[in-house]
Amino acid sequence: MADYQPTSEMMLIDFADRIKAKLPSDVKLHSLKLHETGTSYAEWYENDQNM
Repeated sequence: MADYQPTSEMMLIDFADRIKAKLPSDVKLHSLKLHETGTSYAEWYENDQNM
């Protein structure tokens, strides 16, 4: 169970945090894309998080 409203956007933030925590220090996560349907999706980009 998530401690947040499980929207695609919030799930991507959670997934990115979990994935980044498991990556070696010399590997960086660039982006994620989560499809809800064939035409509906959310995207996450690392560059957008550091603004």
